[in-house]
Amino acid sequence: MPRWMLSCPQCSHKFPHSEIDVQMIEKAFRDPFRVVPRPEFAPEGERRICPNCKTQSVFRPFELFYSEDKDATQDI
Repeated sequence: MPRWMLSCPQCSHKFPHSEIDVQMIEKAFRDPFRVVPRPEFAPEGERRICPNCKTQSVFRPFELFYSEDKDATQDI
């Protein structure tokens, strides 16, 4: 399942933010620029805790990256 992923600024562990609905992927294929809309974030960012090092960080939408990996919780 495609997902939006984050990378911990402390330990570089990659972990999932959210799954991407298959319908959004299909819609992006019809777009000439192939843009998959990113999830909405609050203006001040979104706090998440790294599952690896337990560090809390604030993330912004530009820090999301796309992953099609079957097991997206593995380090790439």
